[in-house]
Amino acid sequence: MKKIGLLLLSFVALSILSSCASVKKSMVTGISTIGSSDMYRPDESSAVCEPTETTEATAESETATQETEEEAIPDNQKMIAFTFDDGPDPNNTLRLLEMLAKEDVPATFFLIGQNVEMYPNIVKAIAKAGHEIGNHSYNHRDLTTLSQEEMVNEITKTDQAIENITGKRPKYFRPPYGSVNQTVADAVNRPIIQWSVDSEDWQSKNTSLIIERVTASATEGAIVLLHDIHQTTVDAVPELIKQLKESGYTFVTLDTLLDTPVKNDTYYGRDDFRPVGN
Repeated sequence: MKKIGLLLLSFVALSILSSCASVKKSMVTGISTIGSSDMYRPDESSAVCEPTETTEATAESETATQETEEEAIPDNQKMIAFTFDDGPDPNNTLRLLEMLAKEDVPATFFLIGQNVEMYPNIVKAIAKAGHEIGNHSYNHRDLTTLSQEEMVNEITKTDQAIENITGKRPKYFRPPYGSVNQTVADAVNRPIIQWSVDSEDWQSKNTSLIIERVTASATEGAIVLLHDIHQTTVDAVPELIKQLKESGYTFVTLDTLLDTPVKNDTYYGRDDFRPVGN
């Protein structure tokens, strides 16, 4: 009987391994590409037979995000959203994540596709911390100057790079330079995020000026534009958090800030959104 049992277990194990190999093969070819207004999505029949590091990171990030979203924001609290563009950066992003974790501050990171591919472990760290990740194009080119094919490539390559690591397609898009027209909006096919507070950190590269500009311009429901590729910006974050908290602000991700955002609309703040071109 023991020999028969062992033979049966061996047969079952071989069947499972064969099934997983077949599924993995189908996953490689199970991706469709977008047209001008329909973003690519993985084939719904795709499945994963064995857990991977990406799957674990996704599960942890989704749990962390859910816990953050479930925390009730009191009605008298002023909400504000920090957004960081152009990363991930090998010198600054991990340090920024430590600062945000210490102060229990969530943020949204708009990532460049080529940087995502170069620094996948940093992307995993962002996701595991429960922060939101958005698409900021692949090469940071002005999409309004590109051909339809080039524009779509900038969007889909970044979507795929992020999804390969986090398991999730970015929900939001921020156009490089804030440059957008209806053609870009149709290709993006999701809410487009601009900003209401510009730190101008890329220009000044001065920590004191960054703090002064953001705190002076902050309003309830604001979306703050920052760049984690600059050390001076990351240096400013602890003091920004301190002063804004003292002013009664609660830090949230875009998911919490925006109420049922609409694709192709452009969002400058929680209460400031409009169709592209308006």
